[in-house]
Amino acid sequence: MKNKLLTCAIPILFFTPALAVAQNLSDQFLFPYQFILGQSRQTLSQTPSDKNLEEAIVTLRHINQDSLTESQKEFKAGQIGKAWEIISASGERGLLRLKQEVRKVDSNKEKDDFFKLNASALLWQIGRLTEADDIARIWNSTPLAAQYRYVFYVAFDAARTHDPRALPILKAILKDDKGSIYFDLHAMEVGWPLSHEFIWGSYGAKGLPVLHNVLETSNDPVEVLSAMALLSQAEYLQSLPRIRQAATSKQEEFRRVAIQGLGRYGHPQDYELLISGLRSNDAKELWYYVFALYEYEDVRAVPYLIPLLETKDNQLRSEVIAALGHLLTPASFEALKKLAATTGNPEEKALCEQFINDTAENLPSDYFKRRVKDREAVLAEIRNSKYFLKRGEQTLTRSQLLEAANEWITNSRLDKGKYVWIEEKHILSVATTNDIDLLLEIKASLYDRLSDECLYEVRRLDEVVKQLGRSRYRKAIGINEKAEEK
Repeated sequence: MKNKLLTCAIPILFFTPALAVAQNLSDQFLFPYQFILGQSRQTLSQTPSDKNLEEAIVTLRHINQDSLTESQKEFKAGQIGKAWEIISASGERGLLRLKQEVRKVDSNKEKDDFFKLNASALLWQIGRLTEADDIARIWNSTPLAAQYRYVFYVAFDAARTHDPRALPILKAILKDDKGSIYFDLHAMEVGWPLSHEFIWGSYGAKGLPVLHNVLETSNDPVEVLSAMALLSQAEYLQSLPRIRQAATSKQEEFRRVAIQGLGRYGHPQDYELLISGLRSNDAKELWYYVFALYEYEDVRAVPYLIPLLETKDNQLRSEVIAALGHLLTPASFEALKKLAATTGNPEEKALCEQFINDTAENLPSDYFKRRVKDREAVLAEIRNSKYFLKRGEQTLTRSQLLEAANEWITNSRLDKGKYVWIEEKHILSVATTNDIDLLLEIKASLYDRLSDECLYEVRRLDEVVKQLGRSRYRKAIGINEKAEEK
């Protein structure tokens, strides 16, 4: 079935955290984690002299990481760590000297991005939130991808404080779509926009009005794209008009990201726009509309999607298969069976057969003998099984939901503890739209684990937030025969 794990409204085209990452020599060179955590390898016996401080500053300047061998990187890592220790031990004097050197780089129009990002991480280690404005100023004048480890871990740590003073740091990352980070422990490459999701998701619901203001006022295209992705994922309703406007933009990136956002919101007013996009002859453009219709969850799209199985574009066809398996009807079921029997692509055949087998396990023995209308009712129940409790299934009370929320936030996970049995349908049976912020708070705690496996749990809550969000304007949650306004 379609893996929604890393999907965030834009495909990538779109703690302590430090201790969670196993480092190789190169990583140690790039980011002295033990100092960002306030732990030095050794304690200086006295305040460093001016000479030592100047030597430490010089050590951090003009480092060309690409020109160093692994052994040189290991040696340089030790030098960087020692320099951080000296500057930190110099207190206010070291802090002012570091800032002075950053201003010198800027005033002389030098190109020393590695130093500036290194300095920003050290400022965070020394002063944390009191240095947020200066860190943001450095980032706003520096390509963040020059050394994204310095950026990501500082921003993530700042986000986890849930303190408004961190917002200049968080806003500064929105302009970057080139930086990426590798989580060694889980062998996971994280690029834009997922990197932004980890950071802003960790900050929680209080960041949404800030992102909305960026969406409404920013002239930076990457900032706007990043904000759109994050806001639609959180079902922030105030942003829907602006995203709807962007969906008709002549600028390709804005239009495509907005189309995905409209799919996420699932507002009945946007069905015709999304269906009309299937008339495009551009396979890349079609992919975004098919993605959006998967998320939109209205089975009226099925007859329009089936002909797209004939496309020669493999990526598009895979998305169409996923959409037909999700929007399960007798017609989509038969279309997937036919493709499984005729395709020469083994991966495609396996994907179709997975959908078919998963569905067949839940079909009554006389399914194929029933009338079409009865078969439609059977498949409607199957496709909505994750949203609604069946008769006799364990129920969830309101007080249990709140107790579970506290447990999940404390443990930063859903898969352990007293309430491990709770699924999306249990939450949806008692939650209201007023609980969206609470669910986003739970999500914020899950990101602490900085891993792919935490994202599986994040996506479960995303699904609940999506259904609750659209319940404000759709008559029924789940996969509808027709999305209708309340």
